[in-house]
Amino acid sequence: MKRKLTRFVQRALYSALYVSLKYIAVPVALLAILVIVIPQARAGFHTLLFVAETLDAPVQPQSWFTREPVRYESVYGSLDGAEVADVYRLSDGKPRAAVLLSVGAAQKGLDDPAITDFGYALSRAGFVAMLHWSPPLGRDSDMQPEDPAKLVRAFEYLAAQDYVAPERTGIGGFSVGGSFAIVAAADERIADAVRFINAFGSHYDLETLVVQAASRSVDDDGEQAPWEPHSLTLRILAHELIETLEDDAEAELLSGHYVDGEDFAPDALQALSERGHTVVRLLDGVSRSEAERLYSTLPQDFRDGLAGISPSNHVEGIRARLLVMHDRDDRHVPVTESRRLVQAVGEREGDRYTEFRSFSHTLPGEGNLLDRLAQAFRLSRHMYGLIRIAR
Repeated sequence: MKRKLTRFVQRALYSALYVSLKYIAVPVALLAILVIVIPQARAGFHTLLFVAETLDAPVQPQSWFTREPVRYESVYGSLDGAEVADVYRLSDGKPRAAVLLSVGAAQKGLDDPAITDFGYALSRAGFVAMLHWSPPLGRDSDMQPEDPAKLVRAFEYLAAQDYVAPERTGIGGFSVGGSFAIVAAADERIADAVRFINAFGSHYDLETLVVQAASRSVDDDGEQAPWEPHSLTLRILAHELIETLEDDAEAELLSGHYVDGEDFAPDALQALSERGHTVVRLLDGVSRSEAERLYSTLPQDFRDGLAGISPSNHVEGIRARLLVMHDRDDRHVPVTESRRLVQAVGEREGDRYTEFRSFSHTLPGEGNLLDRLAQAFRLSRHMYGLIRIAR
């Protein structure tokens, strides 16, 4: 009896070992060989790991297959002195593909967990990631005309590092940061050196964006539709419009209300200048035609300044591969802005445009399982071409 039991246990163990080898170990080994030997398979594998990490999947295995990246502060020269950015990279001594990212109006700065997690995920995917933040934009919702030029200097600094492969280096950004990245990439100083541009949720033309926000509507191929801009969009718009006022007391009054959320005194608006009333009307909301008329009365230098940081005026300088992403229901920047950008650039080999349904501007949104799977699939298709550069 004891001998039969022993034989039964042995046969059971052999059967389990056979099944494990045939259906688990062998497929896993074959997959590992494919990932190691075939570049496309390796890029696809790391794309899936990256997407699982960035979409906060229940299982995030990226750290299982990659080294621990290092993060450190990097100081480089800019137009007005020293600029600071965070660099994330694998410290293995290999020159790697790199990307300079402008994080836009991130109010918490470079220590925002969403930003640090993204930096680590990019570096594990094989990139040297240099994350750039503009304090005036992040803290005060104030766009600076020199921001694209600062990105040019940052790109030149990044491409010159010995741990970077300059021929595989690109630029990108989120929201207004993506727009600034496009403007910077079209700059003659770096246009030929930028391998790729990736912009997510970015504006194409600031004049159009102001009119759309003021009229609470979007124009898609000649048809207008209601659009309710996000409070952050209105706050940035308020900051820019209030800067056109010449009277400091008037500017302080409107800033207190539209930027800081303070209440007006009952008779506060009566003494406003004509320009002050124009700003109030644009911020409170008017018709599309009235928004266009009021915008045309603003100072020419102000309008020229917005035009200078609008990708619409730099399309001809874009030589890099262009990848654009946008959420269809974006309340910060309407999806029509990215559609116009893609249309203006035209069909070029290697470019890609991806629309999502369940992001919250540039952050992963909520949704049911099917929505999340569709989001993951679209993001994987978009990111594969980029991670292929790094892997």
